[in-house]
Amino acid sequence: MRLFFSCVILLIVSSAMPKFVFAEDAPNGRMAKIAILLQTEVPKDESLNYSLPQPSKNCYASLPYQLAVELHERAPKLTNRKIVDPICKLVSYNRVDGERRIWHLCQLASWLAREGEQTLAEKALRDAVDVLAIEKQKPDYSLDAPICGVSNSEGDKIAMAMLAIGSSDDDIMRAITVGGPPLWNHPAGTLARMAASQGRHSLINDLVDREVTTDRHALTWVAVAGGYLTAQDNPRAVDAIENALDEVKQFSQEELAESYPKWTAHMALLFCNIGEKDLALRMVRIAEQAPEPASMALQLANVYRVMGFDSEADKWLEVYNQRPQPLYASMLHPGRSVEKQREIEKNYSLVRTSLAGGKFLEAITFAERIPPNASERFTSIQAIAKALLATKTETSRQLAREILVRNAEHVAKLDQLKEEGGSFLELEVRNYISRLAEVGEFEMIDQVMMPHLTPYNQQCAKWENRRFYDHLSADEQIERYVTSQEKPSSQAYTLRCLMLETDDQEKIQKLQATLNRLPSFPEAVIINLNLDYAKSQHRQGDVEGSRPKFEEVLTDTLAISDVAVRLRQLDRFMTTALLYGHIDLARPAAERLVDDLWEVHEQEVADLKAIERVTFAENAKLLLEALNEEG
Repeated sequence: MRLFFSCVILLIVSSAMPKFVFAEDAPNGRMAKIAILLQTEVPKDESLNYSLPQPSKNCYASLPYQLAVELHERAPKLTNRKIVDPICKLVSYNRVDGERRIWHLCQLASWLAREGEQTLAEKALRDAVDVLAIEKQKPDYSLDAPICGVSNSEGDKIAMAMLAIGSSDDDIMRAITVGGPPLWNHPAGTLARMAASQGRHSLINDLVDREVTTDRHALTWVAVAGGYLTAQDNPRAVDAIENALDEVKQFSQEELAESYPKWTAHMALLFCNIGEKDLALRMVRIAEQAPEPASMALQLANVYRVMGFDSEADKWLEVYNQRPQPLYASMLHPGRSVEKQREIEKNYSLVRTSLAGGKFLEAITFAERIPPNASERFTSIQAIAKALLATKTETSRQLAREILVRNAEHVAKLDQLKEEGGSFLELEVRNYISRLAEVGEFEMIDQVMMPHLTPYNQQCAKWENRRFYDHLSADEQIERYVTSQEKPSSQAYTLRCLMLETDDQEKIQKLQATLNRLPSFPEAVIINLNLDYAKSQHRQGDVEGSRPKFEEVLTDTLAISDVAVRLRQLDRFMTTALLYGHIDLARPAAERLVDDLWEVHEQEVADLKAIERVTFAENAKLLLEALNEEG
């Protein structure tokens, strides 16, 4: 009798759970259909009409790229370990072009490492090196060709990804070796800095030895010193900079002119900050011996000033003043004289140098010497405030508030510069507003700053700083963020975001009531809003609570009457469902995608291209194969 009641309860519970099973064909039958669907002829001039890369030479599938982008930008916390193997198979799909596949593997490795799958992560990057080795043997290999003067070196990219996840020295050096000699001025510098900040001392020597010229040896040691300073390993930082200075002694005049003066003055400040004043002074003294020290006169004057050597600073300032033109004469603002530009340059440069030396009061003094109608003043004040707030002390916070409030009124004087600066000045105002919001000057933002922004930038400024406005009521939030939106779909998205960002149930109910009063949308818009809501809910930790919403989205997607729209939504949903751990929802979505494609494979369908048919079919094939192997 007890067994009977248990069976009845089990039947009742299971019958209440949604099922998405399409048993019309066995999986093997669908695979046979997919094989036929993949033979669809695609016109050469057709392309995908949404944000996906165009097909590779060997495949039409977009699923590997879609997953790689999600892993790179917004992957949720892994909650179902059963999706690891399918995702690895899909993202590393070996028919994707070599360059894309290397990028896919790097994104996969980063995700795996974050989720504790270190062994798989390291293997993914070793696979990326293997792909690179094969690609470099091809006669048309061009992945390392510089783009806009910057190297696109795949070997160095993989090595950086390896260093980021903690791969072995041998793996990293193999990536560098397979990648070949560096093609831009100093790729090893970034690797060396990362290695030093992680305490990878043995790897540093290998990276230095890799370089073949004296100037690149020196630059690598400079990068190492910067990494050790970041890690607060000051003794090793001093040793590294001493090695760099030893290399400098061997510089030719050409090397001295091209490489050396660019870093010595800046590094001198950093070492002065840790008490190595004599070492810092040596660096600046050598900088004075550069072939054309006049080009560095202002920087040298500023460094000497911040280090406390006023007489030396005055000497170099005089050298700067004797230049016939300011440093940025080509950028001279209309209406500015050469003398005014020179004065602005001096103070603006001193602001940056003072901040680098951690001298906030001096930076404020120099910033407020810049004329109030110069955009450099506005830029300087918000940069100082940002640096002060980063220290997270109450004294610094109060000082930041004082200078922000004192200088806010000058925003009106930027209006006359809008024709010159355009959107750049609007961005500067938005940055300033962010600092004001951080110190709680909300009234000043609305009354003083906002009127000087376009409606679009006002909307952006409000939205990007909403975390500082969590004290607002639901009605105030609606007034501030929602009513200014013109499109109902944008209003709906904003309301959804606000609902997810609060635990106040009364506020959630008011926001939901506003959402319910919006006009109806096309099916796909509503479904995408619900899918985004489910994803956000999952990412915020409510995994169980998000499950019914994912089920609702699939049910609604299956009910879409427009075939082309339904196919696109199924393609998107199956990818998302897999990534969020819902294998039992991804599989039926893929199966239905195949069934629907087959039903119309000999029919003309409005707004459905041949290339989409083939892409969807191959996406479904890959996903079903990966899930069937996973079991």
